[in-house]
Amino acid sequence: MKLWLGGAFLLVVLSLVLASILNPSSKAISFEPFNWHQMGSKAHMSFRIKPEANAQSFRLDVWLPTGIGEPVQVSVQLREQKDQAAPVELPMTFVSGGPDPYGFEGFDKYTYSAKELVFTEYGEWKLNLAITDAGKEVHQYEKEISLSK
Repeated sequence: MKLWLGGAFLLVVLSLVLASILNPSSKAISFEPFNWHQMGSKAHMSFRIKPEANAQSFRLDVWLPTGIGEPVQVSVQLREQKDQAAPVELPMTFVSGGPDPYGFEGFDKYTYSAKELVFTEYGEWKLNLAITDAGKEVHQYEKEISLSK
């Protein structure tokens, strides 16, 4: 009898854990897509955030001078301003790279993306981007963004 009760208890606990994983309480919010482009003499970047049904899609395009090669590191961090919580590091995945397909002469283009559930409520956020090129030069960008209905 004790073994059956222990097994039943374990089954209930596992069911609750599985239900919380499959039905998360946090839901993605809807907002206007965010687009940011920054030109520089040594690097350019565009960063986009697009809301989706259950997450947000993130895209980073980096332009570096031809011949330098792809960045050795790309860091994208988002931090909610209201509670000063630890930043969320987006796991950016390399998508493509090489000569700019639109003919931006003198620069090669590298694209990274991520799909994550970061924004679950409206508010003020700080976005930090750091791109380290093959010459170990770090190109940093920072922007405050406001997400509202």
